[in-house]
Parts: sequence; structure tokens; C-alpha cells
Amino acid sequence: MATIPDAQPSSTVHFRAGEVLFEQGAPANHVFILNAGSVRLFRQVFEERVLLETLGRGNVCGDIAFAEGAQYPSTAIAVDDVEAVVVHRDGIESVLLQNPSVVARVVSRMAARLTYSHFRIAAFALRTPTGRIMLQLRHEAERAGGLDGAAFVPIPYDLPEAVALERGAVDAVLRSLATDGLLELDTGGRFRVTDPAGFDRKLRYLELHDRFELG
Repeated sequence: MATIPDAQPSSTVHFRAGEVLFEQGAPANHVFILNAGSVRLFRQVFEERVLLETLGRGNVCGDIAFAEGAQYPSTAIAVDDVEAVVVHRDGIESVLLQNPSVVARVVSRMAARLTYSHFRIAAFALRTPTGRIMLQLRHEAERAGGLDGAAFVPIPYDLPEAVALERGAVDAVLRSLATDGLLELDTGGRFRVTDPAGFDRKLRYLELHDRFELG
């Protein structure tokens, strides 16, 4: 396993395919700037390991280290041979000041996360559980380019928390949507919008229903 020198503010470290850059729950002491190769981020949810995203050259991961006392929310594993500039959290400020392009990437990533968080908050305007779940799934499909129903998209690991429902209630809605022919579910925790037009009609109906009820 690659060794990360803690004595230096930053260093270039090479990770072989399959090596772990950082583990979920560990103290977030380093930020990783990927110069070569790609990294997959996984989160352990009870007994299931969920793939969150894949990051390639030019991306930054482990940026939760900007927050003092934070823990990594996921595990990062090298897909292939990875070269990364590893910055200790004590040296983050000086490294960022010397590398404005890294600042731009970090800010862009944080802005995307903030936008996503705002979307999730806005989704609570829909009072019906089915409406909130459908809106979240539609957003996930759109982000992954799968809104046309041509490909399967991962169901967010934190979907129950995002829509403020118990996992059993979420699973029941997913099964109902699949029974209605709007979704197809696979055994890998993914979904596919099988009837995009019908999906949007139902979501639009639920939205209008909420507005009418509020009025």
C-alpha cells in the first residue's frame, strides 16, 4: 500500500490499481489532486457497498478535509495506476494559494454539491412521498444522461434520508412505480425510466395535486 508522508505539506504519491487512497470513517487529513489515473468513491451502507462516482485526471477528492475534524464520508479506491498530489490539511492553504487552477476545480465541485443540496431541499415542496421520490429519481436520471430510459442509473444510497422517509416506504414506492410500468429495477440497486413521458405526466399530476391541496 502506498505511504503518504505526513511530515510534508504536499507530496506526489503513486497508487496501484486496487489500492485505497482513504477509507470511509477515517480522519480526513489529506486532499488528493489526481494527476493521472482514475478513482472510484464507494460508501458502505449497512451491508452494501454503493458506488458514488468515478473521478479522473484533474479532479480533486477528499476535499472534506477542508472542514476541521471531519471524517471521510466514503472510501476511495484506485481503478488503475494513479498519481496524485496529496496535500496535508495543514498545508492546504499554502498549496491552494500557489495553484489557482486547483482552487477553481475545488470551488466548482463545492458549487455542484451546494446546487444539489438546494435541489433536495426544494423537493420538499412536494408533500406526497411518491412525488418527492419521483422528482429525486428524475434528477438522478437527468444527471446521468439516462432520462431517455436507455440506461440504468444508480439509486442514491441516501434516498430515504433525502426524501425523509423510512427505507421500507421508499422501497414500496419504487415497487409501485415498477408495477405501473414507469420504472424498471435491477438487482444492483439501479433503475431505468421505462416510460419517460408517463413518468413526467404522473410527476406533473402529483405537483398540481399538491398545489391544489395547498390552495
